[in-house]
Order: sequence, then structure tokens, then C-alpha cells
Amino acid sequence: MPAFAILTPILFPTLYLWLCDALALQRGTWVIESGTKFGISAFGLEIEEAIFFLLTNVLVVFGTVAIDFTMAVHDLCATTWGLSQQRIGTFSVIQCIIASPDKYPQERLGALRDAADIVRRKSRSFWTASFVFEGPLKLDLLSLYAWCRCTDDFIDEAPDAKSASALLNSCHQFLSATPSPPALSSPDKKHPTIAEILLSLPTASRTSFTLLATLPIPHHPLEELLSGYKSDISFFDTTLAPTIRTDAHLLHYAENVASSVAELCVILVWAHGATPPPSPKEQEEIIRAARTMGQALQIVNIVRDVEADAKVGRCYLPGILACDIVEGRISMRSLRGERLRLLSMAEELANQSRPSISRLPDAASGPMRAACDIYLAIGERVRERMMLGLDEGRASLSKWTRIRAAWKAMKSYA
Repeated sequence: MPAFAILTPILFPTLYLWLCDALALQRGTWVIESGTKFGISAFGLEIEEAIFFLLTNVLVVFGTVAIDFTMAVHDLCATTWGLSQQRIGTFSVIQCIIASPDKYPQERLGALRDAADIVRRKSRSFWTASFVFEGPLKLDLLSLYAWCRCTDDFIDEAPDAKSASALLNSCHQFLSATPSPPALSSPDKKHPTIAEILLSLPTASRTSFTLLATLPIPHHPLEELLSGYKSDISFFDTTLAPTIRTDAHLLHYAENVASSVAELCVILVWAHGATPPPSPKEQEEIIRAARTMGQALQIVNIVRDVEADAKVGRCYLPGILACDIVEGRISMRSLRGERLRLLSMAEELANQSRPSISRLPDAASGPMRAACDIYLAIGERVRERMMLGLDEGRASLSKWTRIRAAWKAMKSYA
């Protein structure tokens, strides 16, 4: 673990306890007899007390780190070693403690590191939200989101429509070559079809595809996401009329690229739940609500990124062409009313779906609420900037603002 993550919980509580103890000794709240101390003190704090509090906090923190490390090894190796992901028995704990690092599944470990790095660099909001998830669910959500970011970059970074379409076709081929729902093991890279597909993909994205093939999710939402990317590819042809012409087109696009991911997140929650999934009818209702929340979050992203999207030839505001924004025929200030309208639409959609989040398993309901609220806080930031006349530029949240949003969401859930 990073030194910061270990030293901070040792030093700050220790300093606090030193201060409290020094004040108590000076006020006579308690006294250390002269025969039981060395007589060495600083700022009214006896050396014995200082060492006691320091060592106590060191033991507590290092004990917690040891537990966390054992759990991390279990989450990493459960599938490979045939361990239960829901119940951790004494034998499993012992096996995780005594296992040599050489026995860890190094390929999966490297792929998960790549996934975490992709999410950390590409989506600070989801990276912050991931900290409130636990265990295998957290790893699978990171794996899923890393794949989504990589495939999104295929379109964003492609030089032309032909290159983007070729990569999108490779994604379709990969899904066709892997089972649905996939087995909990890495795809067979020796299989000629899969090997050829992986070689056709950018090197940095290949591990995200191998992780995707291990997730207990169906393929139809992934195919839906890929179909949404086709709308992005259409923006390469600047001679076409606006791709998004009405609110209905906007909601359909948001459903493809965001509702699909929201549905997969819920499916992963149920796959890792300690209790059986709800009835089919209730599952349908929760998935419908999750898909609505996905639309809301995507609309927030669209409203935030109007200027950045226009610079790469895209505009998702209904009836608006990117070239009109870039060439100054339509100013960002003139779009303020439309952007505020869409933010209100996103807020309404989010409010419709919120009650269903509480029907998810307890271990995921609070974290899911936190993840959604972090994204929705971006919309509030965009609104605040426009109210101040700051229509240009990309709104963002500081790390501490994202943490506060997550903390507030978790507290409201509790």
C-alpha cells in the first residue's frame, strides 16, 4: 500500500491522543506515579504515554492492512483457486496468508492494474466512486468501466470513420468469439479467432478485453453500447444533418451508450450479492430504473462537454451542428437556455430512478447512490457556472468535492 495510506492513519490519531493525554496530565485528570516512569517528558507528555499511543496505533493500522491485504489476495485469486467469493472461511484465509506471490495469477493481476490505471486517468468521477465498493464487485466494475473507456477511445481517437468502424467491428467479433454469459476464466488466447482479434486492437486496450471475458454479464447490453458508438462515427461526415435532431434521438443515444452500462452494473451487483436476486418482475423494474439513471448521467456529460465535443466535430444538443459552434455562428452563451433545460431533464430522470436504488442489495445500494451523486454533482457545477455567466470551459469537480458528494450519499443511505 502507498506510504501515505499507512502513515496518515497512524500519525494523525497519535498526535490527537498525545495532545489529549498531555492536557489530561497537566490538569491532573490522571497521574503517572514517579516509580513507574522514566521521568522524561516533552510539552507535558510523558515518554511512556507517547510510545504507548504510537505503538497502539501502529499495531491497529498494520493489523488492518494485513486484513485488507488478505482480502485483496482472496478477491484476486478466488476464481483461480476455487474459493467462494461470498463466504470466506478459515481455510481460505490461511491459504491467502501462506501463499507465495509467485502463485498469484500474474496475468489477471497485471490486467487489473491496467484497468485501474485506465479508470484513474480517464474518469476521475468513477475512480472516486469505486472506492466505496468492496471486494470482487469493485474489481468487476473497474474491469467493465475500463473496457467501456477503451472502446470509447477507439472512436474518439480514430483519425477517420473507416478506422473507427474497423475497431468497432473488432469489438463485435470479440463478443461473438466469447461465450455469453462468459465463463469465469480468461479467453483462450491460443484460439486463432480471439488471437487475431486481440492483435487487431491497440496494445493498451487488450487487457481490458481479456478482463471483460471473465465478467458474469450477458452480451446484449455490450452490443447495445457498440451500436451507440455508430452514432459517434456518423459525426465524421460533416455533410450530414444533425445526428441528434430531437429529444427522442438524444434519449435513444443516451440509452445506447449509458443505459446499457447501468444495466450491466446492476447485473454485476446481483452476481456478487450474498442474497438471491429479486423476483423477475422486480429485476425488470430495477433495471428499468437503472437505465433511466444512465440516461440522466449521460445527459449531464453531454451538457458539460458541449464545447469540447464541438471541437472534435460533434454536438449532441438536439438540432445543433458542431460546426456552427466552432465557427461562431452559435455562441456558448446562446446555448445556455438549452443546456439548462437538458440539465433539468437529467435531474427529473434521476429523481424518477432514485427510489429503486434502495432495492439493490445493502452492500451495493449506498455505493451506487454515491456513484450517481458524484456524476450529478457535475451537473450542479455546470449549472452554477452558467448562472455566473461562465458558459465556456469544461466544468469539473475537485477531489474533495467528489469525496464530499460520495460521503453525503453514503450518509443519506445509512
